Amino acid sequence: MFRLLGCSIKSFCENFKKYIVFEFIVIIFTSFIWVPILTYIYKMLLRWMGASTYYNKEVYQAAMSYKGLVGIIVIFILCVIIVFVEAGVLIVISQKQYFNQEVDVLNSLLFVLKRVPKLFGLSIFQIVPFFMLIILPLNLNFMKIIQEKINLPILITSQLNGSKIYLILNIIILFLCIYLFIRSIFTIHFIVIKGLKGSKAMLSSIRITRKNEIRIFVYLIIFNIVVFFIGITSIYLLTGFIKWFMDSITNPLVSNYALTLSSYITYLLVILIMPINVIFVTNLFYYFTCQKEEPIDEVMLKSHPQLMKIENKVIQFFESRKYLFSFVVVIYLTIMFLFNYSYTEKIFNWDIVVAAHRGYHLAPENSISSIRESIELGVEVIEIDVQISKDGVLVLNHDRTLKRVAGKDERVADLNYSIIKDIYIGFKNSYLDEKIPTLEEALLEIDKKAKVIIDIKNYGSDQEMAEKIVELVERNNMIDDTYIQSFDQKILKEIRSINPEIKIGAILYASIGNLSLLDVDFYTIHQYMLSDAFVKNTHKLNREVWVWTVNLDENIREVLKYRVDGIITDYPERVHEILIE
Repeated sequence: MFRLLGCSIKSFCENFKKYIVFEFIVIIFTSFIWVPILTYIYKMLLRWMGASTYYNKEVYQAAMSYKGLVGIIVIFILCVIIVFVEAGVLIVISQKQYFNQEVDVLNSLLFVLKRVPKLFGLSIFQIVPFFMLIILPLNLNFMKIIQEKINLPILITSQLNGSKIYLILNIIILFLCIYLFIRSIFTIHFIVIKGLKGSKAMLSSIRITRKNEIRIFVYLIIFNIVVFFIGITSIYLLTGFIKWFMDSITNPLVSNYALTLSSYITYLLVILIMPINVIFVTNLFYYFTCQKEEPIDEVMLKSHPQLMKIENKVIQFFESRKYLFSFVVVIYLTIMFLFNYSYTEKIFNWDIVVAAHRGYHLAPENSISSIRESIELGVEVIEIDVQISKDGVLVLNHDRTLKRVAGKDERVADLNYSIIKDIYIGFKNSYLDEKIPTLEEALLEIDKKAKVIIDIKNYGSDQEMAEKIVELVERNNMIDDTYIQSFDQKILKEIRSINPEIKIGAILYASIGNLSLLDVDFYTIHQYMLSDAFVKNTHKLNREVWVWTVNLDENIREVLKYRVDGIITDYPERVHEILIE
């Protein structure tokens, strides 16, 4: 074990420049070629499916259509090819190092490209799930794309804090993925080194890992702990040196520049995690496949003098211009630092608005008491849910029925207000007389002491409900203090047509396509959707970003890393406490 560990680290140290160069080539290729190609294909698929924007349940309906499934398969196959090529080149480089041979990146790339057809055929149905569930999440470039759509820290935290059954299910799935990863760990090695087709490569990996699963898992854990320790120690020493150096320099610009530099070094170390692990897994591959025989070099690279000449010229170019290259890096870091510093200053000067979700959380939800106590707490915005009764009266309630709040399994839309007004929703001594309020009563209680988000739960007529809401907002002179949001775009369009001055917003938990086509003033997004890209793109459109419903401390802190305009939460006081920490 320790011999394998030492050999792997030694191999990396001997050729770390080559690995860094290759990983930066991959990043450049991914950023300027692969992502634009995928974006183009993605837009073409949306046009083929007949729309430019899908959101909420439309996303899942589109994904389950035959056109959506074809699109998903095409995009994932392209992702598989790119990640296979990256991993394959790293395997070839590490394999040649194992046999103490020199290797150039371009020849390795050509060799791996010739192996790509081995992925196709019936084996693709085995390989694609393997890459989707196991290999792609380990790829930094792929994860950056994923994080533009899904906030992984919030998703993971929410899963861990879910119900016990859900948590157990997630743990089982995690262990299953780890097990499949261990059993399939040498699949790409068998394709690249042995030239096997995908299905045979996977079966070969399963065969040689049989009864070795725990040992391989322990080896990988120990190796990555050592690598992590070395990386953290390096960053700590660098940070310690910077701190020592800064003791005599109090200029915040210099201090921020040093922090920017250390963050880029951290990013560099993260980039190198994949090649370091590929080296170790290659050594493990030969350890398990050649226990009874001498290893044989089966990777025959054809010599391409022109390619080697080009690669050598590139290397010589950078080696002969070390100082120029260093100067360019410093300039780049300075530009990025100034940009980040400017952006950080804007963030520090930005005010986030906190909204009480359905009013004060200790009072009955959507009640006059919950509104009153939220105002007494100093909450800036109160979010309430509105429905329309059978006879056209706007009342506060979230669910389709009254079962959860009043124990009555009846729909608001099926009851006249004369019945609804006498239904009690209180649950404690101080709230026993609490009844379902009307929207008019709620607005009178707020009376400009706070702003209001009206969340429309539309189970009736769009036009009637829109007209009545706008009429109440106008009558109470609350146009500037009101946000109206809904999952239903039809009713938002009705409100826009009646009074364009009232802010309207789309509630989103999933989206694909061009959201700028939606005629709204803000988006209220599920916390899973939060990303820098979403926030920046939304602000470019002069629209606001609100996030719902953020309750866990860890998730509140994560949301506050982004320049969102508002947070909807059951615990406004908790958000304020974290803001002043």
